[in-house]
This record gives sequence, structure tokens and C-alpha cells, in this order.
Amino acid sequence: MPRKIYFETPLFLGGITILAEQNRLSVSDGGFITKDIKASIRALMKRRAALQKQINAHIDAHCDLKEQNQQLQSVPGVGPQTACHLMASLPELGQVNRRQIASLAGLAPHARESGLYKGKRTINGGRPRVRRAMYIAALVAIRWDQHWHAVYNQMRSDGKAAKTAIIAVARRMLVRINAMVKSGTSYQN
Repeated sequence: MPRKIYFETPLFLGGITILAEQNRLSVSDGGFITKDIKASIRALMKRRAALQKQINAHIDAHCDLKEQNQQLQSVPGVGPQTACHLMASLPELGQVNRRQIASLAGLAPHARESGLYKGKRTINGGRPRVRRAMYIAALVAIRWDQHWHAVYNQMRSDGKAAKTAIIAVARRMLVRINAMVKSGTSYQN
């Protein structure tokens, strides 16, 4: 029997634990262990739903968070989970410049140079959860928004690798989000 692996974005609360349990379930041979794993998955999903309900209640209780949440969700590709991640993991949003926000998120390309050696620029450091959230948001925006699709296609036609272009779109999106939060406006193409 082929092994079935479930993939779940870590943007969801408890996603990694639920993913691990689903992977364990896919290789279990039945019996009471399967029932126990299924019960564990149900309990984790119930816990995740309760946590999400608490997060939503907290956002609704604070006008500034509610406004920022709506503002962030006006961006193509940014949904409730990504907005929550940005608000929780990037409190500097709207308070720093574009280079600093990209570096904080780990989306800024850093040079690898020493003497005559000139290596490729790579992204590293920063906050991995924010980077993953923006990567997923960029994928969605590239697929469903004409502007970001055109930006991605232009980079690809210029010879950029696919993942490099996606990261560049994610960085541009974050820079735009930072400017939006700073000015207090919603997304506009």
C-alpha cells in the first residue's frame, strides 16, 4: 500500500502537529492505534478551532486590530491566517522602512561576497513564520491577481528562477503592506 503524506501549511494553528498525526495515521495498520490517532486528530482540530475563535474574539474586541486586520486582508493573497501572522509576528509593520521590513521578514537578498568572490544573493535570517506566510500569500496573489501575475511573469521573462520570482513578489507585497499600514490606507493596484 503506497504511503499517503498529507501536506498542511504551517500557517494554521497546530498545523504541524495535525500534519504529524495525519502522517502517522496514513501508515498505521488499523486497530486501536488507528482509532487513537483519529481521536487525537479530532481533539487537535477542536483545539485549533477554539484557539482561532479566541484570536478572532481578541481582534474584534480591539478596534485598531480589527481595522488593521481588514486593511491587511484587502491585499490579494492575504487571508485571515496570513493577516493574523503578520499582526502577531511583525509588530514593526508600518513603523520601519522598506529595507528594514524586508530584512525583518527574511525576504531581503543578502550579498555573499568576500574579496574577489562574488556569490549569489540569498535570503536568510529574519522571521521564518512571516517569510512562509508571505510566500503562501505571494503564490495566491500570483495565481489570482493580474498585477502580481504580470510582475511574476516579467521576472520570469527576464530570466529569474521561479522561486526567486516568487520571493521577489513576496518581498514587494510586504513592502506595499508596510506602506499601507504606515499611511492607513487599503490596498490599491
